[in-house]
Amino acid sequence: MLVWPDRAGCDFIGPCLPKLSVSSLLCPPGPVRSSLANHEGDIDKMTTFATTAQPMIVGGIDAHKEKHHAVALDFQGVLLDNREFPATSCGYRELVAWLQALGPIDRVGVESTGSYAAGLARYLAEQGIRVVEVNTPHAHTRARKGKDDLIDAEAAARKVLSG
Repeated sequence: MLVWPDRAGCDFIGPCLPKLSVSSLLCPPGPVRSSLANHEGDIDKMTTFATTAQPMIVGGIDAHKEKHHAVALDFQGVLLDNREFPATSCGYRELVAWLQALGPIDRVGVESTGSYAAGLARYLAEQGIRVVEVNTPHAHTRARKGKDDLIDAEAAARKVLSG
């Protein structure tokens, strides 16, 4: 570690902390800098920070004239839920509320952003949600997995998730 002569024991980006000596069964005793140290240099107790933040959600939608099938994935690609919504302004509001209930929305992939999904894509964009136009699944995928609204909506979400 490089140090300035007047900042011995400090790194370039962190604060100067007192050196503590701690040991465990796995690590031999030695000097350790800890951000848990109080002003006197003693550790009173360990503090844990629990994160209760919900995972970011990626949505996928297979759009049709009468209804839209939607899925929600987390960032690891786990399918959280899927539902159908009417292709109406009320259905658009229900779809966004459903996704938001699952977690913060990162972006939504919409298959068939032609005339059937134009209103939905416009509504999502007005709500500040990033919309990604997704091509329909390849014929080989359809032959292997079949044609199903759930499969198409999930494929749209996975395409968005993969970048």
